[in-house]
Amino acid sequence: MTEHESDNGDGRISLAAVDNDAMTLMALQAIAPKLLPGGRFIWTTDSPNTAVRRALNPTTRTDMLLMDMSLGRDSGAAVCRRIRSRTPHMPMLAVTSFPLHIYAKAAADAGAQGIASKSDMPALARAMRIVADGGTVPYDDPISFETAEQAHRRLATDLSQDLPLLTDKEVETLEMMSRGYTFERLAKEWGVGSSTIRTHAHRAERKLGAVTLAQAIAIWMSEERA
Repeated sequence: MTEHESDNGDGRISLAAVDNDAMTLMALQAIAPKLLPGGRFIWTTDSPNTAVRRALNPTTRTDMLLMDMSLGRDSGAAVCRRIRSRTPHMPMLAVTSFPLHIYAKAAADAGAQGIASKSDMPALARAMRIVADGGTVPYDDPISFETAEQAHRRLATDLSQDLPLLTDKEVETLEMMSRGYTFERLAKEWGVGSSTIRTHAHRAERKLGAVTLAQAIAIWMSEERA
């Protein structure tokens, strides 16, 4: 979907979603008006890095973001934390196909404003309306969700400990290298020169403060599994 500035003052609520399931994204877009009157999706993505960049850009930031908590090898909680630690804007609702208790604490700690099941449409609709109104979704003690502003104040103090954001290509390079790919093999698969792959790898090393590629991969993997 294209990137547009969020609507203001026309009764519409701009939405965004991060999910690695294309069918889920299509379904959310189709039923958005029923889940949230006035709601419409401005963009969707399966890329955590793209989600962070769009969430931090005022021209592509939406009124609310739905974040899948299981993004393949990526952690939805880690993406939430990266966004919320940098901005108090754009409330986030964590969504999952798994039982809510599995991800509830991680979602709250990461700065989401609630969590809802993808398979329970009435509950998802209620949660979206609560979050869209600036509230937080009630959950069983001792887990409680904060507003976007409250979560930002808490997480902003940890910003210095957060890893720099890697580009999608830098992430893909580390991913393939962790699987045993060489520069030459990856270059052939991507149809580029090996020097291009080395550039992606070296930039990732510098951003992560690593001395070697192996160290960069280890740092990246530990962050994504956090």
